[in-house]
Amino acid sequence: MLAVMAAGNGGPGLETAVPLPDDVALVVGAFLPGQTAALLGDPAGERLLPYSAAGPAKDGTPAPSLIAPGLTYAPVPSWEAAGWPGGLAPDEGTSVAVPYVAGTAAVLLELARREGAGAVRPVDVAAILQRTARPLAGVAAVAQGYGVPDAQAAWRLLASGPAPDPGWLIHWFDRGYPYRGVFLRGPEPGVLSLAVHRLRPGTVPGTWRDAPPWAEFPGPLLYPGGGTLAVPVRYDLPPAPGLYDGLVRLAGEDGSARGFLQVFVRPHPIGDDGVVEVRQRVRRGFVQRVFVQVPPYVTHLSLSVSVPGEATVAGGALSAYVYAPGGRLVRRSGDDTGRLIGEPEAPAWTVQVPAPAPGIWEIDVFFHPATAAALEREELDFQVTAVARGVRWEPEEVVLDVPGSGGRRLLQAATLTALGRSLEGRVAGFGFVGEAAPGGPAEERARVEVSPGEPQPYRFDVEEGTALLEVRAGPSPRAGLRPALYLYRVEQGAAVEVGEPQGEGVVTVAAPAPGRYYAVVEVEPSVPTAGLGSGTVTIPLAVRRYADHGQVRILADHVRLAAGQRSRIVATLDVPSAPGAHRGYLVVLDEEGGVLSPLPVTIRRGDPPVTVTAVPTAAGPLAAAGITARVRDGAGGGPREATLLVGGRAYTTFRGEVTLPWDGRSGELRVRVLTREGETVHSLPLPGRGPGPGPETPGAGASVPATTAGPGTGTASPDGQTPGEAPPARALPAKVVAEWLRWR
Repeated sequence: MLAVMAAGNGGPGLETAVPLPDDVALVVGAFLPGQTAALLGDPAGERLLPYSAAGPAKDGTPAPSLIAPGLTYAPVPSWEAAGWPGGLAPDEGTSVAVPYVAGTAAVLLELARREGAGAVRPVDVAAILQRTARPLAGVAAVAQGYGVPDAQAAWRLLASGPAPDPGWLIHWFDRGYPYRGVFLRGPEPGVLSLAVHRLRPGTVPGTWRDAPPWAEFPGPLLYPGGGTLAVPVRYDLPPAPGLYDGLVRLAGEDGSARGFLQVFVRPHPIGDDGVVEVRQRVRRGFVQRVFVQVPPYVTHLSLSVSVPGEATVAGGALSAYVYAPGGRLVRRSGDDTGRLIGEPEAPAWTVQVPAPAPGIWEIDVFFHPATAAALEREELDFQVTAVARGVRWEPEEVVLDVPGSGGRRLLQAATLTALGRSLEGRVAGFGFVGEAAPGGPAEERARVEVSPGEPQPYRFDVEEGTALLEVRAGPSPRAGLRPALYLYRVEQGAAVEVGEPQGEGVVTVAAPAPGRYYAVVEVEPSVPTAGLGSGTVTIPLAVRRYADHGQVRILADHVRLAAGQRSRIVATLDVPSAPGAHRGYLVVLDEEGGVLSPLPVTIRRGDPPVTVTAVPTAAGPLAAAGITARVRDGAGGGPREATLLVGGRAYTTFRGEVTLPWDGRSGELRVRVLTREGETVHSLPLPGRGPGPGPETPGAGASVPATTAGPGTGTASPDGQTPGEAPPARALPAKVVAEWLRWR
């Protein structure tokens, strides 16, 4: 059996394709064929339909894997025929595209049976359809997969001999997790290691084909049968932010082939003033994607899509979609206004997002071909403006590896900047809360389905020792509606309202009593003239809990900052005696008690999760000369897969190793290591290539152990001092406290 499934109509954003069951062989998106476009008088011609969901799938593979016609005409009942020309009504969607692919596969299987083409399995037909598909010009691989099936080409390949076996399994490890494709958001790729496993017996030459110009795959290599080969791929993306993707193929001389999807997203960073403006052009009938990096300290985000005054057109021409990290649709312009963006009277559309999820946000802009502007122009200018407000911590996270006994006290400094707003309030310390995975979330996020006029509850528990509770609801995905939030605690079988409202959709509770709580969410008109409408509305909900065990304290907690102004904050940290990772926070509270931005502070006791050593390497057939970083488990010493960030570039290991660029000079290389357990920062001493190894300069091949640090400061040495870029954490003498306060 060959399972064929629709990708879904949640596009055009990335990661919007529906989750795939394990037994699905093909996932189908929707496009408009050129002949159909000509018949309809569509000036954009052949193109992907904008609602067709995009991938990649959770395992990194293409989703959709193929695209097919997504528009058809079906007979209507006789009693409705008068309302439709010819008695036919249009029907469209990715579900319309599925029968084209499923039917093509069925025809190929039947032909193979009739023509005696050998034992052909349904999975063989799926592989052949992908291998012989025709890519759609101007469409990203992540949105179309291998492209449009070519039934004739598929049959020629199928009839030429035994069905070719894929031959290989290809994996990429990110933070130690295996994927069957590359999907990297944010950091620019440097060298990514692929693990290629040969499924068939016998050594076979293999060649990488269809590689984009910014990806340097090695030349033909011999792949041992039944074995696994590490293949380093070097990347040099263009400097402009945007989406870079491609489907490469590993082909063997024996006819075997395997496709491999690679997707990279380079976002626009938000400036020091909290603003980023991006001006681009979009082709008619196509989607243009804009990506914006939203840091964790942003408490309010405003996103606007506009058409410059000289480009506005009567009736408008654009639709826009806003997606949160992970492909969650936040707002569609058409749902908000029922109009197109770009009219002289309404040239812009704006979305307000309180408490945005940190990560990469996607803004997609579509130029409608069925508009007056599309008849006159092939492209249209537009601008995306992102305005962020919040408080920025530098560093964004503090992780301290503290050897020796507990019971000591450390001094830790961080810089606080008011971003896009003035600030008056205080900084509070919370924690430590016992064992915690470094880098783990400080909040619980959920989505509540609310029908107008029918409030919906969300249940959660508050543990003993919680010092501060904050609950946020919103934004509403529908214009004209805003969330209303009420917080209740169950007390002796009755619900008692608690908390202080801190603005639209925000409630905080100081020293909440432990027990069962309900956040009740409803929607109400944001303006008196707006109606509630019908249907459910999905409201995002965030719950933050902070514990206070008196181990994180602020020396001078009051802050008063103008927009853009900075202040140095100093905290004392009591080192817990128990081993493990202990998590606390520095939290900014405004005058009304609202929580603005938490700074995670983690103290780790005991063995570090991983160790890193550096080994100089000579040039070889697969890599240039460099320094090989070896990542090992901190407890057992075995190889650990990890993602390494060096100079803003990402490098991934295979079997715990990856070669980093090195010019041969001595010094120190700072490496951020991301594993399943979290993140650490290591300083790798670089020995340099001298005339020979000296007493302090290891020769080639000698391993150099790294010192371990966290993102904020580093490893506390036995005397309490902490080397690193941030001010040192050290034992707390009175003179040092006075000096820190003077620096503030």
